[in-house]
Amino acid sequence: MTIINDIFYIVIFVTIIGSIFSIMSIFVKRAFRVLLPLSLDICGMVFFLLPIIAPALWLISPEGTVWVYGYKVACTVWMLGCAVFCLFHIVRSIFALYALKSYNICTDEHINRIYNDCISRLGLKKAPVLYCGTLSEPACVIAFLRPAVIINEAIIRQLPDKEIEIVFFHELIHIRRKHHIYQRIFDVVCIIHWFNPFARIIKNDFSEHCEMDCDQYVLSFMGNSVSQIEYSKTILHLLELSSYYHKPKSWGINAVGYMLAERRMRSLFREYRPAIQKIGVIVFVLSIGLTIFTSIHISRSYFYPYPAYSTKQEYITFNNT
Repeated sequence: MTIINDIFYIVIFVTIIGSIFSIMSIFVKRAFRVLLPLSLDICGMVFFLLPIIAPALWLISPEGTVWVYGYKVACTVWMLGCAVFCLFHIVRSIFALYALKSYNICTDEHINRIYNDCISRLGLKKAPVLYCGTLSEPACVIAFLRPAVIINEAIIRQLPDKEIEIVFFHELIHIRRKHHIYQRIFDVVCIIHWFNPFARIIKNDFSEHCEMDCDQYVLSFMGNSVSQIEYSKTILHLLELSSYYHKPKSWGINAVGYMLAERRMRSLFREYRPAIQKIGVIVFVLSIGLTIFTSIHISRSYFYPYPAYSTKQEYITFNNT
């Protein structure tokens, strides 16, 4: 139990630092309204996982630690919460794997031809298997040992070839850009920090960023063959078909899906201003530096031997020892 207490002590530290970075990163994105490189967004995941501390400090004190009763209770609740959320993700993965086994590999020659052409043009070394299933979405990527693409065949059959290409390019770029791997790491972050709403907020923000990242790459890759207007019409068409085949319980179309589609289209038509983009990146990088500085500064009064940094007399005693 002592090891669990020590781990929880570290988790409290990194959840504070991760929350500080989450607030700053979301503020920068909303204030400058720019699409930053995805690599910068991954820093949010790092700050929630790795403690950044000053030199000569110990994450776990070499001396015996006496934990107060309230801390032990909080640690127990945290551990039980981690177990519950971990079990939830395991069960969900099992159900997803079971559902995948019930799906059939796509045998439609026309769809397979377009799919294989997209794979060839993207230069993927391993072709993900294409399954047909009953989804609320037109297509999605599912990843276990190897990623696969699942399509809603009823929706895909109603799309013209150009829109089918856009759908396949979008899903395949998710795989090429390793978005599915980062998403699973963010799941681990949310399990460890289940009590911190900022962990969930930054995960959702990252998921949204992945979609916009794919949109930009698809447009860049397809070049003049598809315009921003055509791409936006495809998004709306897919949203319309998804709402028709999987009617929401409330009136109207899926509100969450509509809001995401709106943000994606805003990103597509956002005027690219190099100066603002550079300023946004600089401010974001400065936010990373400020977070690292804050982490190091706080660690001096948090980890062992923190009394040496908070009281001058103890610092002298520690040095003499």
